[in-house]
Amino acid sequence: MVKLFWLSYIFAFTVDNLVFIRIFLAFEILQNFILLLMVLLPAASVNEAAKEARNVVISLPSWYPNNYRPLKLHIRRHFMQELSLTLWKIYRIDKPLVISALGSLLSYGILVGTLGAIQST
Repeated sequence: MVKLFWLSYIFAFTVDNLVFIRIFLAFEILQNFILLLMVLLPAASVNEAAKEARNVVISLPSWYPNNYRPLKLHIRRHFMQELSLTLWKIYRIDKPLVISALGSLLSYGILVGTLGAIQST
């Protein structure tokens, strides 16, 4: 994300008129953006699938009332911990994370660009 931020900043706030540099920067931005999406979107899908599978397993005893007690004991023993992919065990990866990450990149880019414009005057 840091590389994506700096490439976007250079692309937006430099006044280089060389077309080749602009094309190179645009492709680098696109490559880093795709790499970010390739990491975050599958992780978010895995977390959603794990949550759905856990909900199905927890609801199993109600589907089979004859085996309610053994199923309930087995589920409590093995499936009560909720597992998910996280960012350093601080934040659970989900689809809104992609939007918030891009929003923070945009916000910090505007701030740094504004500070750079103020310092140069």
